[in-house]
Amino acid sequence: MNHAADDTRNRNRWLMLLYGLLGLAFGAAVLLWPDNTVVALLMAFGALAVIDGIYAIGCVFRKVVALPNALLLAYAVLSIALGVVALLQPLWLAMSLFWLVAGWLIVAGIARLVLAALLRRLVEGHWWLAISGVCMIALGVFFLTYPELRLQAITLWLAVAALIYGGIQTAFALRRFRR
Repeated sequence: MNHAADDTRNRNRWLMLLYGLLGLAFGAAVLLWPDNTVVALLMAFGALAVIDGIYAIGCVFRKVVALPNALLLAYAVLSIALGVVALLQPLWLAMSLFWLVAGWLIVAGIARLVLAALLRRLVEGHWWLAISGVCMIALGVFFLTYPELRLQAITLWLAVAALIYGGIQTAFALRRFRR
């Protein structure tokens, strides 16, 4: 058996587990202290993005990930760039993100309504798609109308996403340890 390959896999598993546990802790902290965490949240996200980008660069040189090097390097550079922006300009990033999310929600909602109309004769229950489209449009308009609630919403969304991602990452790392 190749002990060097086993050592590399074990090291990667521990990093996955650590990253997953950090994601869980990050998500839990945001949910516990939502009023004080918008800037801290984005800065912590920035730090995680920078660390993830540096780790991805390390993977390019160590050849431990099956992704093509060009894709992995592009991911690393974008992660580091986003992380630096989050660390230096967290509020600007939050507001920019909300404009993008609001626009995306409205366009995606309209697309769902159009698709539901096109599918009404072909698919039973097409109205669920229409309802989801209306909800997406309403949320996008809500974000545009009430800018003061944007930061609270992103805090909640990122906390939930971090908990889900951290849980999945942790479960995956623990599952790999059992093999």
